[in-house]
Amino acid sequence: MKNKVITYLLLAIVLIVWGIIFNKVFKVNNEELFVYSKTNVTKNSDTLIPIQKYQLKLNYTEPFLGTSNQVKKQITSKPKVLKLNTPFPIENFSYLGMIKNTRKKSTLAIVKWKGSEAYLAIGEKIDNIQVIKIDNSFVELRVDGVNYKVMK
Repeated sequence: MKNKVITYLLLAIVLIVWGIIFNKVFKVNNEELFVYSKTNVTKNSDTLIPIQKYQLKLNYTEPFLGTSNQVKKQITSKPKVLKLNTPFPIENFSYLGMIKNTRKKSTLAIVKWKGSEAYLAIGEKIDNIQVIKIDNSFVELRVDGVNYKVMK
């Protein structure tokens, strides 16, 4: 009987403590949390201010060496010329996977071409298709002097 009384007493104390904690956590005055303002914003195209351009000075001292680096005033980079790849000349070529021999340190690519599967090592050819590189997710091929990547 003594244990039940202590258990119920401790349970009541725990509930009171948690009640005080939840009361303090969730006691929020709604008026302080949300502030509403009724201002109407109108946009007039005549009153817009043009954007000003800023340039960074970057003449601060280097933190580790204590020296200042003078940066060129205009940093220009040449535009990169993008090489457009021609479409893959063999549409029904697919890369299925690879086989790796750890003893001989050789890899074979499993490819499907013209409805049949073939096992090709680096440097081997099927017609005018030569295998250049074999990876787990792709195989690199050379067709008529142009390299192509075929994904798995």
